[in-house]
Amino acid sequence: LVTFGIFNLIMATFVDNALIAARKNEQIRQRSRLMDANRQVMTTGQLVYKLWKTSLPPDRLNDAFTYNSAVEVSISKDMFEDTLKDPEVQRLLADLDVAEEDRMDLFDVLDADNGGTLHLF
Repeated sequence: LVTFGIFNLIMATFVDNALIAARKNEQIRQRSRLMDANRQVMTTGQLVYKLWKTSLPPDRLNDAFTYNSAVEVSISKDMFEDTLKDPEVQRLLADLDVAEEDRMDLFDVLDADNGGTLHLF
């Protein structure tokens, strides 16, 4: 019985140390991801492209993505929420570490002037 108790204590210590190491590794990985500016720029660019593509009328879907075409775009809340339904957009937001519970309120956060629309540039 004593041997069983000592074994349980050793296992508990081992599991606790493993969990602490896993948390530490996750913090290091997340810090590294947040410090990678190139990854953030690329991911944000892909997200902007998805928003731009969603905003286009059907007759302009073959237009090239340029600065001028992006400047003309206004994203409404409904359009933004439709874009959020895209699994690729969900992946991009996850890659940017935007929590799932914060994504539906993201439009209100980005719409700083409360004008009801977002502009890409």
